[in-house]
Amino acid sequence: MKALFIVVGMIALVFSLGISADVDAKPLGNRTGIVICAYDTTTSACDYTADGINDEEQINQALSSLPVTGGSVYLTGGHFSIGDSGVAHGGVVITKSGTHLQGSGLGTKLTLMAGTLDTNVIEVVGDGIANVVISDLWIDANRANQQASTLPAIFQSNGIRVSSSEAATGYSNASNITVRDVRVEECANLCVMMRGSDLTIEDSRFGNASNDVVELLQGPGSITNNHFEITARTGVVISTDAANDILISGNTVTITSKAVVGVGIRTWHGFRRNNVQNNIINVAGGGMLKYAMLIGTSRSIVSGNTIQADGKRIRMLITASPVLLTGNYLCYVDITINAIYNDVSGGGDLGVVIGDNILHNTTITVVE
Repeated sequence: MKALFIVVGMIALVFSLGISADVDAKPLGNRTGIVICAYDTTTSACDYTADGINDEEQINQALSSLPVTGGSVYLTGGHFSIGDSGVAHGGVVITKSGTHLQGSGLGTKLTLMAGTLDTNVIEVVGDGIANVVISDLWIDANRANQQASTLPAIFQSNGIRVSSSEAATGYSNASNITVRDVRVEECANLCVMMRGSDLTIEDSRFGNASNDVVELLQGPGSITNNHFEITARTGVVISTDAANDILISGNTVTITSKAVVGVGIRTWHGFRRNNVQNNIINVAGGGMLKYAMLIGTSRSIVSGNTIQADGKRIRMLITASPVLLTGNYLCYVDITINAIYNDVSGGGDLGVVIGDNILHNTTITVVE
């Protein structure tokens, strides 16, 4: 093992942040589609009205009434209480392609009922399901009041779960699924778990999760312009698993003073082209983050990121090659390069290339 200590200048960083402003409600206006009113809304133009207990029943009735080509279901401002629908492992269950489930902004809040077992607040499921959008709502997955999961192998108890089937194989992929302008927090497992192609998580806010906060599987897909504020014990903030061609960009991750977090951003080993660009990871005084990043995908670029720890050392591990690490600002980070997953299929060992970073109290160790 040999240690390298490098300080390199020359970097201009540009960040983008697309977080929607807090709003109590968006007006109905000229919306088309089915309108579901919360029990405590002031809106009177309702196709269905929830009663505040097992409101997934009214929402699923509306979703079921859509034509086979899909359509829009709009949730007014107010509170919706979500329980187990008995369909798949979902509370609210979307099974038709072309569906848009839209709230009125952060004024639309879905809370998972206490004592619910292995239930995803919203589940998108179906052989080849495609062209689904979930937007403009707030999910409280209420992890402190859920029963212990009995199904860890297939990862239920999420805020939003997307897949073609609850089985891993034998079905056509879910595709073109978008989660946008949502807030999801306090998840007993993951806050958003999506398996398929053309997957998008964007312009949203996320909080604590017992496992990963957001995760994409398979790909291609993107996790962009989101804000993560972690205030308690959480596993991984942003993750890919068995996924190629993923863009993780423009996200801010804030680890607050009471949080204990395993990993900020993780890309899974044995896969390719997961680019991690223009993200900010900030660890406040008292907060604990074991790894800022675990980079396991080859042919990947890690650039334009800021990793800042408040006087406390955090780790970064790169286990794949080729990887380009460039144009980052890294403060109090201990980087280890141990490229045990070496992709030489393109011809030759291209290694891990490091250059044009600002390294403030940062070390680099290369494992031979």
